[in-house]
Order: sequence, then C-alpha cells, then structure tokens
Amino acid sequence: MHTAFQVKPVLQWESMDFLIESFDTYSNKLIVGTNRGQLLVYEVKRPDEQPSLLHSRREFTSTKPIQQTAVVEDLNLLITLCDSTVFVHDLNDFSLRGRVDKTKGCLFFSIDVQVKGQPLVDTHRSRRDRRRSWADINLRLCAVMKRKVVLFDWVSNPRMSEFVETKEYQLPDTPIKVAWSGSNLLVGLKREYNLIDANGNIKFLFRNGTQDPVIARIPGNEFVLQSEENYGILVKLSGEPSRQYAINWTVPPIALDVSGCYLVSLSPGILEVRDTEKFEPVQRLELPKARFMAQNDMLLVASTVNLWRILPVPLEQQIEAHLAKEQFDAALKLAELIEEPPESKRQRIFRISRAKAYALFIRRQFAAAMDEFAKLEEISPPQVIALYPELLPEKLRDQITHPVPIPPLEEEKKEAAYTALIQYLTAKRTLMSKEAPALDDAVRRERAELGAIVDTNLLKCYIKVKPAMVKYLLQTNNQCSLDESEKILKDSSRYQELVMLYKNRQMHRRALETLVKHGSRLGQGGNKELSLVDYLQHLPPDQIDLRCEFTEKMFKDSPNDAFSVFTADEPDVQAQPRGVVLKFLKRTSPEHVIPYLEHIIMKWNDITPDFHNELETAYLEAVQRPMQEYLASLKGRKAAPPGSEPGPLGPARRRLLEFSRASMHYEPEKMLSRFFGIEGLYEERALLLGRIGRHEQAIAMFALKIQDFDQAEEYCQRVFETDTESGRHVFLSLLKCYLAPEDGYPVNLDAAFSIIQKYHDRLDTQRVLEMLPTNTKIVDVREFLVGCLRQRAAVRRDVSVLRNLNKKEHLQITRELLEIHAQPIEIHEDSYCYVCRALLRTSAFVRYPNGIICHLSCSPNQDLCPCDSPQCTLKHRGSSTASINP
Repeated sequence: MHTAFQVKPVLQWESMDFLIESFDTYSNKLIVGTNRGQLLVYEVKRPDEQPSLLHSRREFTSTKPIQQTAVVEDLNLLITLCDSTVFVHDLNDFSLRGRVDKTKGCLFFSIDVQVKGQPLVDTHRSRRDRRRSWADINLRLCAVMKRKVVLFDWVSNPRMSEFVETKEYQLPDTPIKVAWSGSNLLVGLKREYNLIDANGNIKFLFRNGTQDPVIARIPGNEFVLQSEENYGILVKLSGEPSRQYAINWTVPPIALDVSGCYLVSLSPGILEVRDTEKFEPVQRLELPKARFMAQNDMLLVASTVNLWRILPVPLEQQIEAHLAKEQFDAALKLAELIEEPPESKRQRIFRISRAKAYALFIRRQFAAAMDEFAKLEEISPPQVIALYPELLPEKLRDQITHPVPIPPLEEEKKEAAYTALIQYLTAKRTLMSKEAPALDDAVRRERAELGAIVDTNLLKCYIKVKPAMVKYLLQTNNQCSLDESEKILKDSSRYQELVMLYKNRQMHRRALETLVKHGSRLGQGGNKELSLVDYLQHLPPDQIDLRCEFTEKMFKDSPNDAFSVFTADEPDVQAQPRGVVLKFLKRTSPEHVIPYLEHIIMKWNDITPDFHNELETAYLEAVQRPMQEYLASLKGRKAAPPGSEPGPLGPARRRLLEFSRASMHYEPEKMLSRFFGIEGLYEERALLLGRIGRHEQAIAMFALKIQDFDQAEEYCQRVFETDTESGRHVFLSLLKCYLAPEDGYPVNLDAAFSIIQKYHDRLDTQRVLEMLPTNTKIVDVREFLVGCLRQRAAVRRDVSVLRNLNKKEHLQITRELLEIHAQPIEIHEDSYCYVCRALLRTSAFVRYPNGIICHLSCSPNQDLCPCDSPQCTLKHRGSSTASINP
C-alpha cells in the first residue's frame, strides 16, 4: 500500500438549501444537478483555487430533482433526466432545447458516442476533437423504463436536431443498470446480467448475487460487472470474460473508473485504489457519505453536500515510494506515464529495471533476475557473470562494480543460480548470433572478446550443473577461449569434451594425441564416437598425412581397425587421395594393397586406369611364384583348368581371370609385356590380346596353345556380338587355325567341320570353300552347304516381298496425288490472304489441304499452315473445310 492520490475539498453546500443529485465533468468544468431542479456550472481553473460558479439555471417548471446528467461535448449537448423525463440542453448557454418524446417514466438513461465508421472505438471518456464535425458523430440513447428499454438515435440536419426512436425491447424485470456495449446492450437486472444484441435477442451472462448490479466501462472496451460474493468480473463487448481472474472487492462499489494506471472504485463513504494489472489494493480513502464520481480532465467525488477533488501524487514521488518498498513493477508502470524527454524516460526505466534485477538476485530469485538482466541491453554479460565471483578471471572481475553489495552465494543455492545463468548466457548467445556482420575491425574484435567470455562461462556452468550439455556446446560453432577451456576440461578430466574442442577448432593433431594418450579411458562404455579409429575416419581429406601418421602403428597392433580407417563408407574417407593411401600401404602393410584396391574398384566403383593396372599387377604377382611351383610339380601330367589349381593358387588365379575379363579400365598394352614372361598363363595372355584387338593371336592361343576348343568358340561368339567391325571375321580366323595351323600344329578337320556347320551364317561361304582341302568330301560339308543355300533363298525371298510392298505403296500415293490435283481452286475478286488480309488478285498464292489460302510470300514454311503456326496471332475465323474466303 502507498499514497497514489490526495484528497482536496473543493466545495461544500451544507449551508445551501439544495442537495446534489447528479453531476458530470467536461474539460475544466463541473455540471451539478440539484434536488430542486437547478443546473449549476462551475469552472475549476487550478487545483489550488476555489471553483467559480459560471451558471445557475432552472429550466423546468417544477422543482423536481435533476436525477442524471451527461455531457456530449462533440455535439455541444447536455442531456438530463428530470421528473422521469429526458431533456436536451445546449452546452454553450445551457438553454433547454427540448424533451425527448416517449421517455416519460424513464428511470435512468445510458448514452453511447461513437465515430461513424468506427463502431468499436473506445469513446466512453474522450475529449472533443475539433477536427471532427457533428456529421461524424453517432449518438445513441437508451431510456430505461419499467420492464423495458427504448432506443433512440440523434438525428441532426437543417430541418431538425432531435432524438428519434429506433427500437423498443421488453424485459422480464426492471433494469437497474444498463450500458452500451458496441451495438449490444449490457443489462443488469436484480439477480442477473443479460446481453441484448442488435436483433433484440437476449443472452444470459451470469448471476450477480444479492447485491445490486454494477456495470462500469473501463478503457480498452472492457466492462466490470459485479457478481456474487463481492467479485468483479471483467467482460468484453460480447459479454465473454476478458481476463482469467476477478476483482475481489472489500465493499461492493457503486461507481468505477480508471485514472492513470489505477482502477478507482467508489463505495458508500470509501474510495479504493487498485492497480490495473492484477487489481491489488493500493490505497483506501475515507470520504464521508460519498456517492458520486466523475472524471474527465479531473477526478471528482461528491456527496449530497460535499465535493472533493482527487489529485494524483506526483509520479516521481510515487516511483520513489515504490522503489523504497521494492515494488518495481508498479514503479515501471508509473515511469511509462511520466511526460519527459525520451532519453530521460529511457534512463529512468533502465535504473528501475536494473534495481529490480539486482533485487531479485539478492532475494535468490535467480531465474526471474536473469530474465530481467536479459532485457537490459545496457548491462553487458560480464557484469552479470561478475555476480558469480568464481567464474570470471580475477583481473576482469576487479574491473566490474555493482550498484549494490552482492552477498556471497550459499552452497545449496548454487545449482539454481548456475542454472539461471545458463538460461541468460544461452539467450545472449542466440542474440549475438543474429547480429549483422560488423564491418569495422574494432567492432569485430570487441564482439569476438564478448563471445569468448559468454561461451567460456557457459562451458563452466555446464560443467558445474549440466555436464551432459558440455558436448553439445563444444560440437557447435563456439567461441570458447582455447587456453581457459583447455585448462578447465583437463582439470575436470573431461578428455572426451577436450577432443571435441580440438576437433571444432581444427586442431586435429592435439585431438589425436589426446585420444592416443587417454584412449582407453575415453573408449569405456563403447563410445565409438571418440575412438581413435572413428576420429581418423572423419578427418578432412587434406589431412591425409596426419591420418597415415597415426595409422602406421595401428597396423601392428590392430590391422583390421587400421585398414578400416582407409575403407570406411564415410564421405571424408572416400574423398581422400587414394594414390597417397596406396603408396602408404605398399610401404607399411603390403598385404593390404590388394584388399584396398579391390575395395575402391569394386565397392566405390573407381575407374582410374592406374588403380586397375595396380590391381592387375598385384594379382599377377600373387600368382607368379605359385604358378611356377605348380608347373614344376606336374612332371608331365596335364594341368588343371585355370582357376582350379590346388592350394591358394586356384583362388588367386580365378580372381586374376575374373578381373581381366570384367575390368574395362586397365591398360592391356602395359600389362601384356608382364604376362609374356610367365609360363602357363595362356588364358590371361589371350584375354589381353583380345582386349587390344589382336583377335587372331588370341584365338590361336585358345585353339592351339591351350587346346580349349569350347573356350575358343566362346571367345569368337563374344567378339562377334560385341565388336561389329573386327568381329566379322573371327570365325574365319578360328577356322584357319584348324585348317592351316602355324608352328607345326596338326590340322583339325573335325573341329573345322563343326565350326562351319554351327556358324555357317557367320562365315563367308566363298572364303570357306577356298580354305577347305581339295580332297574334302561333299558329305562332310553337306550341312554347311544346305544352310548357305537356305540362307540365300531366304534373303532373295525377303527382297522380293519388300519390292512388291514398295510398288504397292507407290501406286497408293500416286492415286492420292491425282485426287488432290483434281480439286478445283476458285479465286474471286474479293478473295484475300489469310495472313495479311490483302486481296489475292493475280499474286502467287498457296493453298493448304484445309482450304486456307495465303500469298506465297506470307507462307515462309509451306509445310505449316498459318492457322496452326504458334507465331500467327490471327485467329481462324472460318470453317476448316475447303472454304476459299475464310
């Protein structure tokens, strides 16, 4: 509780022969209605002066009390209720302009003043706007009678200015309070509140208990309605509740209004002041027998014989009173109302907010304190961090001062304190990340220093109360001070996070050295992410030297893990320079050369010729010595089929053959010289010869050297189907090997006859007959000759059928052309071009099959009709039949 208002007696009418029945204010004037039918008008110039009486009029024939007064300043009207009838006066001289028809028996009235076109503008207590004309104002009157209300609109034109009845609504009981709510009416009956909409529909809102209803409008288009058990409910224009909490009155009010940032309620003899946020009591004033309250430029309260002016205490004094009691929210609300230069107001609000933040921290309300500090841009993060003396370095801590002494943190409060600081630093970190890039070097350095302080202290707080969050900070783009963070993490034995710090700063050597030194400790619990192997796998490709350096020792202790460093399916591993890796493996671990080459070629689909050459050579080297030993062990026996040799030679040679057949990227010219010096690898040599197009030598190798006739036929079929240019004569080459072999090999007539019978359609008949021995019997080549004759007969038959089809097609086209030429084309004097719309006359023209005619010069593309052309902007206006004039 504090003093927000002061009471100043203004007038006393105890010696007069009348009592106050009603009053209203506008500008600096006070209108009083008495119980003897008098209108008194006072002017209040200054708070310290006695009001002066301007007018005293009696416009009524009777001495009945003036029960109600209402001023409409925009229309220069004063509306009164006297003798249960509504009257209208001129506000300039207070002369009577007339009575409102059909208001006899009126108990009270309610008016609504709105600006036309803005039906929801809050004008319940607005000053006159000189820029508005009377035509912009919409005035409505609700006259309340017994069990009904009558509605009127003010009509003003050159012929008349008066209230005109618009509607009448019957009610179940006599209203006690009525107020306009936009286009609706809020009605308070004896036991309930209702809402009447523009169509006359009545909606029940809630009950009001045993007290008389109270309906008071406050700024913001809200109403306070008195409910049961002394509670005030706030509702919107629609009657729906507008707030989650109610006002708990000490005594039910009879009048309400808002002054400044306070809600003022008048009960019989008591004036209560509350804040407008949570409606907590602020002040209580005793005003004997007070029953009226009005406000415009001034807040006035009156009894039947006394008038008081309620003056607000200067806001500066109220603010200081609030600060002394640490009521910072109230002080901030008042600071917003002070009229002073913007910079002064900003400084005042900052001082109050800073005091609030420090007070909350001292009260150990850490989360609320950090929220307040986060709102204050003038307070830097180091000053907030300095509230925790053990966080900042001593040199920086000594440079910071606080406006109030800060007591040391209790041990049991530290966790909550650090948790709140984490929220503050996180919020600041987010704001700093959204700042626009600085162009000035000094600003960039300043931001970098501030970012380092924020992130480093956030790291300290995480270690103290939220250790699991440390890795998330270090994995992201942070500005932690390297030296300080390194010391903190080492002192707390947090080597896992230390590796993350190094990795984030691209300090891979330090990270790897830490992993080597503390690897066993970091690997506990199966933490794969922090294993040496995983780190090496995720090194950038340009760090290949570092990867090789730290992998070399691993090949001795754990070769499989070491090999996975270069073959893992990770983008960084696949992007590494593979030639460097290959050289490293040849030097460090030769047994992994073939697996590495197989991996990059067969799994990663590497087509680099050098790598394919290397793998071919490696396979050859793996086969060379075992092959010599195997041939020496045969001692005249027949060798096993290629790839079926006993021992490791069989699988090794099988891989060599498969790769020689499958790979299309090694260079056979380079490989061939290496194979010719090795005995027994005839199949491999034949594959290389065929790869470079020396098919005759390859076939001779299969048919004569190896004596594998099936494989020779397979080779010829493969070449014939894939190599259309040089593969046409492969079967003749095979036949030549059988009929005219070189190097002393015997003639093989059986194999030759088998070839010419199977593949007669792939052989040149004349050359085959020339190659056959002169003593060849017809019966031996009968199948060959029959097949050749059948093939030639089929070709001749196909040619004859094709010739007849072409002849028939030619006849059809000739007939269609004659039919087209037979169609007449008529050109009249009024015939015009479809494109340019000019007359054709004797100009050369073109006619299209759809009947369109145009100049020859207007048809650059005679294969495309102009009406079908996308470039033609003219639309086809006629029929698409043979119409000459479209």
